[in-house]
Amino acid sequence: MSVAIAALSLGAAFGSAGPGVWPAIGLAWSTALLLGSLVALAARRGAKGRGLLLGSAALTLSIGTGLTAALLQGVPSTSSSLWGGLPPGAALLIYGVGLLPALVVPVVYALTFDRSTLGPDDLQRLRDLHDASETRGGRSP
Repeated sequence: MSVAIAALSLGAAFGSAGPGVWPAIGLAWSTALLLGSLVALAARRGAKGRGLLLGSAALTLSIGTGLTAALLQGVPSTSSSLWGGLPPGAALLIYGVGLLPALVVPVVYALTFDRSTLGPDDLQRLRDLHDASETRGGRSP
């Protein structure tokens, strides 16, 4: 889905009407959707990983909102105010796209740690597989 949105946005940006706001917003949200879906795909592990979908949704929303807000700021002028010592667009990128996900994702991971990591049964199964590999003379990775 995110790749299709990116393709449509790029097609619209290089179209005869020229680049506009909507292709840029489409690319921002397609990037956010791609990152969020990759996190969800990497972290998903059976029924235990449902809480991690909240983390990937939070990541998608924070990155998409930060990129969109930065794009809508436009070019800063010399009279524009500074946010934390930065022009508004740069501040939104650094704080909204860089800092906010760096704070949100670890919190969600900590809240879902018990459900998303290997339990005692999973660890025992791994030990049994390792022992079976050792008895066959195989090397462990």
